[in-house]
Amino acid sequence: GASTTTIYNMSAYDKVNDPDGLAATFDNGVDPVSNALTSGVVIAANASIDLNNMDVGLFGYTDEQAEARADSVAMGGNGNGSLDAGEEGVYNSLRNGSAIQITGVQFYDTDGSGNRINATIDQKIWANGGSVAQGGGVYIAMGELSGTLEVGGIAIAQQSIGTVKISDINLSGMTQRIYGH
Repeated sequence: GASTTTIYNMSAYDKVNDPDGLAATFDNGVDPVSNALTSGVVIAANASIDLNNMDVGLFGYTDEQAEARADSVAMGGNGNGSLDAGEEGVYNSLRNGSAIQITGVQFYDTDGSGNRINATIDQKIWANGGSVAQGGGVYIAMGELSGTLEVGGIAIAQQSIGTVKISDINLSGMTQRIYGH
């Protein structure tokens, strides 16, 4: 779906109308040195997504990667875009070689009638200066992140450990702070 990312100068951010309700959080109120409204940026991202049937192979190859690699000239294939009889063995070895295989990943939302619609993500990212005690760090505020996550299958060493479905995820209003010592 449609996605937009806007980068604001914090000092020019519309604090009067405060469209996102975040201006007060840019300053932790502990120390004037950490007042992030005097400089810096706010990265505002809004996205609409529908992930459907994504496969992931970790520490190896996905099915599509294995097919492309087996057909490649570098692996002894002919590079014609389809698997020939001589390339099947390499393909099977590669696609079954992923240590962790995650299949059928979906992330979506539903409307009031239960129909599948795009999930939405609305977030703001900014940094406050100063020490950890002064509130320094990178902040990620979730205006909205809602949807359903489904994983059709998880296999470790080609042994299935099951499926996962998390319905009605709602991280709206959550703010994370990332900092070091």
